Order: sequence, then structure tokens, then C-alpha cells
Amino acid sequence: MKDSFHTDSETETSFRLDEPAPAPPPPSDRAVLENLGRLFEHCIQQVSSLEKERDELIQQLLCLQEPLLRIVQHLRAKVVDAQRLLALTQQDYRAVSEEVQQVKRKLFAVARDCIQSQVTLAEELKAQIQNLIQELSQLKDVHKNQLSTMRDQNSKQFCRPRAMSDVGLCRQSSVRLQRRLSGSVRALESYYEPRLLALLKRRQFGEEAMRKYREQAKDLRSRLGPLREECQKLEVQRSCLQQRIFLMDRERKDSNERHKTLRETLRELEIESEVQRTSRKHLETLKDGLLTDLTFLRYGTDPISDLTSSSGGTD
Repeated sequence: MKDSFHTDSETETSFRLDEPAPAPPPPSDRAVLENLGRLFEHCIQQVSSLEKERDELIQQLLCLQEPLLRIVQHLRAKVVDAQRLLALTQQDYRAVSEEVQQVKRKLFAVARDCIQSQVTLAEELKAQIQNLIQELSQLKDVHKNQLSTMRDQNSKQFCRPRAMSDVGLCRQSSVRLQRRLSGSVRALESYYEPRLLALLKRRQFGEEAMRKYREQAKDLRSRLGPLREECQKLEVQRSCLQQRIFLMDRERKDSNERHKTLRETLRELEIESEVQRTSRKHLETLKDGLLTDLTFLRYGTDPISDLTSSSGGTD
């Protein structure tokens, strides 16, 4: 039995010696591992630099957005103030224009009343003059008739001397004519004097009112000039502010586009970093597998070498 055991051990030893020994890892595997390690370190450095660049870009974007937002808010406040001032100025302008229109209407009414009064007075004067002309012609006719009758009487009584009664009759006729004329003059004076005084007062009042209205219109025109200039300045200021707001909005849109581009770049960087992390994990897994294989191969070759050395000593 002992001989059989010895025989079996010898056959087993000879069988193990006949098996081919596993080949040691070629030197290229170590170089590949070193290259993988260097690539892994390079990827880590690149990811860290990309993350740092991402943080810097985000900080720059925030720094660019804050002053732009402040400037836009300030310009909007200025536009609101300018619009409020423009509304007040336009309201004052409308009020002054309405006052000017009222003054013009009053001046027109006063001028119309004056012209109407002058026309009425002229018509009344013409009518009275016609009446006076008719009365004068009648008086002339009466006087001519009286003179003709007196001449006839004188021609009939030419032979006898002129009596005192004829002289008295002539005097009485002249006195009656003078009285009648003076009465007509007094009647005309009493009829037209109050009207003339009223018309003069009305004319004086109209001239005074027209002078006041002209002064008021002049004052309003002097006030209207600065208001127009202020309106023009406010319009120019509003157009400038609108242009600045338009430029700021366009710049904000450009910054938003840049921000969008930066976000896309950051997203691509994150995707790339994620891919690099995945590849790094894969490389780590591959490295661990290779190290495990190397360890297994290393520890697998050592017992075989021990066995070969022991078998050689026994022989």
C-alpha cells in the first residue's frame, strides 16, 4: 500500500511537471497600465479645469447681468418720470390753449358788438340826418314861400311907405325860425347825447377789455413758448431714453443668448465630464481587473517554481 501511494505521488508529480507553466505577463501590459494611469490623471485634471472654467463663466455672467439690470431699472424710472413730466406739460399746454381760445372768442365777441354798435349808430345817424335834411328842405320851402308872399305884398304896396308892422313881422318870422331850429337842435342833442355817451362808454369798455385780453394773450403766448420748448426737450429726452432702453434690451437679449450658449457649453462640459467619469470608472474597473489578473498570475507561478525546485532536489 505504501508502494502504491508512493507510485501515485510520483505519477502526480510527473504530471504536474509535464504541464506547461503559465507565461509571465508581457512587459507591454505594464506600459499599458502606466499609460492608462497617466490618461486617468490627465482626465481628472481636465475635468477639474473644466469645472473651474464653468465656475468662472457663471461668475462672469452674474457680474455682467447685475449692472445691466440696475441700468435698465434706472432707465425705466427715468422714462416714467419723463412721461409724467410730459403729461403735466401737455396738460398745461392744453389749459393755456383753451385759455387762448377763450380770449380769442371774447375778443371776437367784443369786436363784433363794437362793429354792430357802430353800424347801428351809423344807420341811426343817417336816418336822423335824412330827417333833418327833409325838415331843412321843408323849412327852406316855407321860408321861400314866406319870402315870396312878402315880396308880393311888398310889390303890391310898393307905392306906400314901409310900415313898422312889416318889419316886426319879419323879425317875428326870423325869431320863430331860430326858435324852431334851436328846438330841433336841442331835441337832437337830448336824443343823441345819451346814446353817444353810452356808445363812448361801451367803446371805452371794449377798448379796455381788448387791451386786457391782448395783455393776457401776450402773457399766455410768452408762457406758451417755454412750454413748447419744454415739450420738445421732453420729447427728445423720451426718444433718447427709448433708444437707450432699446439698446439695453438688445444688449440684454445678446447677454441672454451668451448665457444660453454658456449653459449649453456647461451642459456639454457636464456631459463630457460625466463621460470622463464613466470612462474613469471603467478604467478603474479595468485596472482593478488587470491588477487582479497580474496578482493571480504572479501568485500562480510561484508555487509551480517551488514545485520544480523541490522535484529537482529529490532527483
